[in-house]
Amino acid sequence: LEEWEARRKELADRFSFVSWEARASVGSAEKDASRDFGAAGKGGLRIQFRDGSGLPSGFLWMRGSGTEPVLRIMADLRGRDPEGEAWLLEWQRELVKTAAGGGFVKDSDPLGSHSSQAS
Repeated sequence: LEEWEARRKELADRFSFVSWEARASVGSAEKDASRDFGAAGKGGLRIQFRDGSGLPSGFLWMRGSGTEPVLRIMADLRGRDPEGEAWLLEWQRELVKTAAGGGFVKDSDPLGSHSSQAS
């Protein structure tokens, strides 16, 4: 994850993220996808961020719809930080746009993909 290296200090300073791992949800099973995000296949992909104590402190999640040409995304932080979650969600949108090669990515959020729940 090139972006991790580029933003490591910023993410640590702002959110106390010091490490990450990728988890693929395939059916009801979850497996490590840190080396291959494609392991998620048609399931979901969660990037779990951890703090210096190894505790989960936030995540990015995405999953393509099986019935619509839609990629659902969500960002969440431990505790209540709506501005931080909005920042993470926007970062995730930019990552998706880059991965799509600058293709069409709708910027509106009609379904409220921004989560403000505590992890």
